[in-house]
Amino acid sequence: MTKIEAKDVVAFIGLLVTLVLGIYNLIQNYQTSRRTTFINTVTSERVKWIEKLRQSISTFCGLAHYWRFSTVRGSEDERKKIEEIDKLRHLIVLQLNPHGTVDRAIEKLVGEVVSMSSGHPSVSDDEYREHLSQLTALTQELLKAEWEKVKEESLRGDLSRNKCG
Repeated sequence: MTKIEAKDVVAFIGLLVTLVLGIYNLIQNYQTSRRTTFINTVTSERVKWIEKLRQSISTFCGLAHYWRFSTVRGSEDERKKIEEIDKLRHLIVLQLNPHGTVDRAIEKLVGEVVSMSSGHPSVSDDEYREHLSQLTALTQELLKAEWEKVKEESLRGDLSRNKCG
């Protein structure tokens, strides 16, 4: 029979420790890679959402302003713009968080601007412009907060601290 020497036992234990550490590192790298991919995807989608909402609000405000101050009532061009305003009104609402305070305020202002744009006689032009300014300012607040979340996520890699909405 062959006698197992102490150096062989130490070498075997060293080999086992190396194998266990290798497997541990493999698992950790896999989990880190998946987490990084997930965070990058969420961050990328949030940046796209920010830009889409920015475009939707700016187009909506421009079209609503055109509709309010249009001198050619009943034209085909005006009808198309009204259709686009209606689509944007719903698109903007669908892009917002129904539970967010700022989001709900934006939704309310969008509805009011649509109502005022149709030539609501009891609303002055100055009041109308003030509503557009409020809509823009609230949207800026929302987008700034979301941008801060994007920056924080990219720095920390932690989505749990920044729940959406």
